[in-house]
Amino acid sequence: MYFKVALVLSLVYLTSVESNDIMLGFATPYSKKIYSAIKTANPALWQREDDVLISTPNHELIDAVYITDLRPEKDGISYIEAGGIGSKTVTIALKSPSILRGYKFAIEVYAQSLHHGYGTNILPVQGAGYPRAGLSGYGSQYPGYPTAYSGVGVYPQHNYGKK
Repeated sequence: MYFKVALVLSLVYLTSVESNDIMLGFATPYSKKIYSAIKTANPALWQREDDVLISTPNHELIDAVYITDLRPEKDGISYIEAGGIGSKTVTIALKSPSILRGYKFAIEVYAQSLHHGYGTNILPVQGAGYPRAGLSGYGSQYPGYPTAYSGVGVYPQHNYGKK
């Protein structure tokens, strides 16, 4: 009995690794990587501290932030100061663990458009005979272009060449 408890505790101890990696959110198939960089700071006589400000282009919202400590000791310090998931900006603080130490972090930020899937809506428009295709960049605000109705031309009020 004690052997099993000791075995479980030793396995838990061996599998627990202290690191300050941050993995917030989830990058969906609709997400795109808006920022990817490796930030390094050389050792100095003081503790190195830097802030990284990342803004999304256009009208997108951040849905994933991944920060990975690339040093073997994994003792660098990173945290989100402002913004983050669901906002248009994120401010990331990076710190070295102590004096005479640097840091090396990999930062990846993913964002998703507020109008995800725009231009791809193929929905019928309340009984009309044409698909709702949407104009590029306008989502489904515009109904798209009508297709031919049975027995009439493209535009029902004008029968060109049909009697």
